[in-house]
This record gives sequence, structure tokens and C-alpha cells, in this order.
Amino acid sequence: MKNGDKVIELFGIYKRFGTAQVLTDVNFELRKGEIHGLVGENGAGKSTLMNILFGLVKYDLGNVIVKDKLINNVTTSAIKQSGVALIPQKLQTAPNLSVAENLFIGIWPQHKYSKLVNWKMMYDQAAELLDKVNLSIDPKQSMGSLSYVDQQMVVISKMLFAEQADIVLLDEPTAPLVQQEVDLLFEFILSLQREGYSFIYVSHFLNEVFDLCNRVTVLRDGKVVFTKHTKELTMSELITGMVGEDVELYPKRDAEIGENLFEVKNLTVNPLINNLDISLRQGEILGIAGRKGSGRTELARAICGLDVKESGDLYLKGEKIIIKQVQDGLNQGIGYLTEDRIRWGLVGCRSLKENATITFINKLANHFGLIKINQENEIVKGFIETYDIRTTGPNQSAKNLSGGNQQKVVIAKLLGSNLKVLFLDDPTFGVDVKAKTHVYRIMNNFVERGNSIILISSDIYELIEMCDRIHILENGNFNRSFNRGEITEKQLQEVLTHGFNG
Repeated sequence: MKNGDKVIELFGIYKRFGTAQVLTDVNFELRKGEIHGLVGENGAGKSTLMNILFGLVKYDLGNVIVKDKLINNVTTSAIKQSGVALIPQKLQTAPNLSVAENLFIGIWPQHKYSKLVNWKMMYDQAAELLDKVNLSIDPKQSMGSLSYVDQQMVVISKMLFAEQADIVLLDEPTAPLVQQEVDLLFEFILSLQREGYSFIYVSHFLNEVFDLCNRVTVLRDGKVVFTKHTKELTMSELITGMVGEDVELYPKRDAEIGENLFEVKNLTVNPLINNLDISLRQGEILGIAGRKGSGRTELARAICGLDVKESGDLYLKGEKIIIKQVQDGLNQGIGYLTEDRIRWGLVGCRSLKENATITFINKLANHFGLIKINQENEIVKGFIETYDIRTTGPNQSAKNLSGGNQQKVVIAKLLGSNLKVLFLDDPTFGVDVKAKTHVYRIMNNFVERGNSIILISSDIYELIEMCDRIHILENGNFNRSFNRGEITEKQLQEVLTHGFNG
């Protein structure tokens, strides 16, 4: 087949789970040598469609054609034999085995007569494969010692060469990556595209869709809204297609910037932060950008009482405060929203209501120590309405909420503590565009009331659009700062990728 030929065709795909119609008359195509974006809000049907294509979910009606061949029984085995590979968001690797062993797991090169593993042949073939895709990785190195992006590229190489796939389904591949790693992955994908490989790219990061993809298909409520060339599409049109209405992704705010509200002096958190100072003004959103491992998260965790700091003084409205643990911070109006809501932000097995009031539950107790249930219910009802939390009710298990709604619950529990300063660590990670916009509105409302935010983010567009100032964290301190309008997305990306010029 030549570039431009259709290598995947999905016709009239229908899928129902119980009473819920998940996909309705979905048509989709992928061409050879194309990177085709697939976007939509959480619940739009993206994952279901990819699972159907890869044989993980049975569809009710429709046809699946791969390389002009109708596949009557779409199983994972049949799809793999057709040259299709799925790279899931959570990589499935053997971290204790070598890169070479991961590349050839299950298909080990063997000695002709003994049938034992031919280790020399395996390492030689692995080195040849890695060289072919320009990966400077030692095949004898353990898989677990590689960075996440290197592991991704090894897994993709395994699918393409060891398993002879030429079509790759990528599901949120950049979610755990920082910008310089995203750049590496994109260079790798584009180099493979030039060799004629084809990709379906599923992502919540819409800027990546424009940077990487040739065409994009939008799903909404299980139906295809449109398929268009990205060069003929604007961000506004893409967002409108996803949510069904005009949405301003980064809403404007009218917050008056006042005097210093919160100060940090001589903060040291070994080994990453060295004698760092921060001043945060009333009504301000201050951004902190930095490479992976720069200490962004450690800085916030130490200030808010989650980690130990070697030294550092904190001042709120000019008065010195002491925060030794999380509750100390909450009591004084300082809160932290974790970058990992699943692991640290929520008690997944407990209800939405219990999660939303956990930071101030003591204030809802009577003199016998019993919770005032009616008052708690009214507060949680207000949270659900104020933050537009999509739920079956206050008693729904937190783990069953969508990512965006989980994030809203985590924010609600913090803001219910009457905070003055809020540290947000990648607050829109893994949420869809509508949920992002709602998080941004919550942020604006918070600072418009005279409070302040320190925003730690891997999303350079988020930093540029939402922050009044941006500090660049490098070598344990802020080496450069920018006021709103002094740096573009491209310039910030360049700084984070290549450091400072002079």
C-alpha cells in the first residue's frame, strides 16, 4: 500500500452498554503515513472505539476493515496479525528485565539445536533495532532504569519491529511527560511517520493535536461531529465541536493585584531547593515552571507541610506562621492540591460527600463529636452546584467519578476550608477541555475574592494564559521571571527545553 491509502476503515459502529448507547453510527478512517487525532470529552466514546478496533470490546453493529480486508471476527489476535498495535496510557513492561528482553519477550532468539535463548543474537538484534530508530539506549540496561518517554519509545519499537506492526494506537501518550520529553516523543513519532507508519493519536492536550496530527476526528456523545484537516481548523472550532457550544478555554478575569499576601524566605529542601524566596501578591496567580525533577512539587509540598524542609520562614500578611503538617496550613488558610489526585487527593472507596468535607469535618461536629448531617448535606449540595460536579448524588463513590469531576471534588474540599493561598500542582492533568475551563473559572473566582494562587504546571499554554507572573525554577532557585505578556508559549517551551541563553 502507498501513502494516502486507507489502512483502517470503521463503518457504522454501534455499541451499547446496558441501557447506555455509547457509540452511534461511527465512521472513522486512517490513511497510511498519517497521524490522525481522536478527541472528545470524557465519556465521548474514544476509548470504547479504540477498544473495539483492537478487539478488546465487541461491537453491536458495523464493519471493521484493515488494509482492505473485512475482519468478521475482530479479536486482539486477528488485529495484531493485521499489523495493528495498541500502546496504552499505562505501559505494560517488565522493569527488572533488560531492554533487549523487553523487546523480544515471548519471541526470544534461540540456538538452533538446544532451543536455549541466544543472548548474543538477542542483544545484537536489539542494538540493531534501537539504532534503526535512532534510540541511544543500551539494550542491556534494565527497562525500569529508563525514563518514561524512553520506555514508551522502546515499547513502540517493539510493536513495530519485533511484532511487525505498522499501525499504532496511542492512548494519551504524553500524560505523564514534561515538555522536553513530549518533544522527544514527537520527534520519534514523526520520524516513523516519514517511514510510512500510521498512528491514531488520542489526547486531551489539544495543542498537541495541532502540533502533531494531520487530521482530527471529534466524538461527542458517541457520535462523530466532524473529521477535518488540522490546518483547516482553529482551536475554537475544535473545542466547540467537542463540547457542543462556544467555550472560552481560558476565561478572562478581573482581579486587582494588591500588596504581598504570602512570602517564603530562604526555603531549602534537600537536595533540590536552595535558599529560595517567593513573594505572592493578593489577587495574583503566580506560575512556577521547571523541568522534570527541578523541585516544583517538592517546593509546594514542603511549604504546605507534607514534606520536611531544611530551612525556610513563612509569612502571611506580614506575620510569621509555622506549618509543620498539612492541618497547620489549612488552619492558617494555606492549602495544596496534589498532582496525583488518585493516590493522594481522594479516598476512592469513600463517597463524594465524605471526600468533599474531610478537610473541615471537625467544624461540622456538635459538642458530642457527632457530625451535623443536615449541615454537611447542604454544604455538599452547594459544592455540587457551584463546581458543576457531574454525579449520581453525594453518596456516589469518588473512584467512580470521571477525572474532571474527581478534580472538582479535590478543589471543593480545599476551598471549603476558607483558604487564602492555594498551591495548585498540575490541576488540569488528565481532564477534558470542559472540565479544564471550569477549573480555570474556579481559579479566577478564588483570586477575584482577594485570595492568591501558586500554579505549578507542565502545561505551558496554561501558564502563559492564566498567570500574572511566571518563575522559572532551575538549579534550586528562580533564575528568571516573566510578567504577563513578556514571554510567548514558544519562548517558554524553548527555555524549558534548552535552558537559558547566557
